[in-house]
Amino acid sequence: MIINTRLEDLSNEIFFEILRHLHAIDIFYLFTCLNSRFLLILKSIHLHVIISGDHRRRQVEFLSNHLKFHSHQVISFKIHDKIRDQVNVSEFLFTQHQFINLFSCTFVSMTSSSNSNLVIEQLSKLTKIVWIHIIQSNDAEDDMLNKFDAQKLSQLVLINPSLDGGAIECKYSLVPLLPLVAMSSKTAGRLY
Repeated sequence: MIINTRLEDLSNEIFFEILRHLHAIDIFYLFTCLNSRFLLILKSIHLHVIISGDHRRRQVEFLSNHLKFHSHQVISFKIHDKIRDQVNVSEFLFTQHQFINLFSCTFVSMTSSSNSNLVIEQLSKLTKIVWIHIIQSNDAEDDMLNKFDAQKLSQLVLINPSLDGGAIECKYSLVPLLPLVAMSSKTAGRLY
């Protein structure tokens, strides 16, 4: 006897487990317009936003449109700030949304702009964040984060009391940061 099982027959717990392993943009592409049951499930899960260098602006805008109703569910970020047809992706998202439950974030190849302070300011106000990882290119031609913004981000990672850990990987001279390292009681904050 053959038993046909449809996607809708699976329990919510199984969907929660499946969705735990998907990125936010994939979840929104796959499940937003299915039915009211899936809309309720989408309102009940934690979201992990991952934007790689292969994404395009329209995908980030699609994600941003859905985050209007779900930004409070985002608990982690991994953002390449420069994608195929846009730079300053983190700035774009942080100007559009408040990520009040953000737990960890990784920024890859951050870029400086007139609104970089907004991203840094929002990160410093987050009370649940415990991990910030900043990965910058060691190639000076590819690195678009100015030293002032790099220093402000470094300060945030090294002396923010809510952080359990953080890491900065960049090519910048660490001499201006040495007093911060001495002041920091955290042993988990690392500079590479």
